[in-house]
Amino acid sequence: MLACEFHVDGYNFFLSGLEDNGKRGLLTLFYIASGIEVSVVDIPETFYECLFLLLKASNQGLVNKFVLGNIYRIPNSLLNNDKNVYDLLHQIEKKISVPKLIAGDFNFSNIDWYPVTGIRASAKCVALSDNEMAFVNSLRENLLFQHVVNATRQQGTDTPHILDLVITSDVLCFGD
Repeated sequence: MLACEFHVDGYNFFLSGLEDNGKRGLLTLFYIASGIEVSVVDIPETFYECLFLLLKASNQGLVNKFVLGNIYRIPNSLLNNDKNVYDLLHQIEKKISVPKLIAGDFNFSNIDWYPVTGIRASAKCVALSDNEMAFVNSLRENLLFQHVVNATRQQGTDTPHILDLVITSDVLCFGD
């Protein structure tokens, strides 16, 4: 597969994982409208299945910035890899002072998210493994809010799960 195969008129694409064999062949891809100023955020290389972009948009002389990120945590992730995800969340929150929106497939099928105040979700922490609790604590410690409360994955008669999450550092409003 070649990077040029991802070209779409009117959009710039940002791709991670296509040519680096160390990333296990997992692709992370963003399409951003050509009129938006974008730069790739340099992050520590301890967790590879991710991509973070800094977006800058001007509107009536005001410059708005935010970070858009995507994370993919494999379903059978090892504890060391999971710790790298938690470190990544910590580094992103610590080093980047603009609002953040992180979407991804985190594959924590046992975490039961429920709505809180209508704009974010909280986890029911009863019966979570130490690792699942470490993920929930990582969000809390870094003041990150998870927003998805409905199942995002179900195959056949399997129990529906919330595996795909949307996480923000602030309550982001995208209006007119």
